[in-house]
Amino acid sequence: MLHSTSDCFDIKERNSLFDAKGRFHWTMNGVGLEFNHLFGFGVLDAGAMVALAKQWKTVPPRYHCEAGTVANIQ
Repeated sequence: MLHSTSDCFDIKERNSLFDAKGRFHWTMNGVGLEFNHLFGFGVLDAGAMVALAKQWKTVPPRYHCEAGTVANIQ
């Protein structure tokens, strides 16, 4: 079950198709997915997105850390 926006983004990015690879510059991001500054990750494949969403395990929640005040003690 999808619980977050991150889940939706992950499914969208992993199920996009691109057929203009030879004509435009595609860059690989940090997780190995190719994207283009004009086309993003490509054309969405709705059928593949629904199939993946049915078996999706949600991504873990983000951690938010806050630092306290640093005192200069002498």
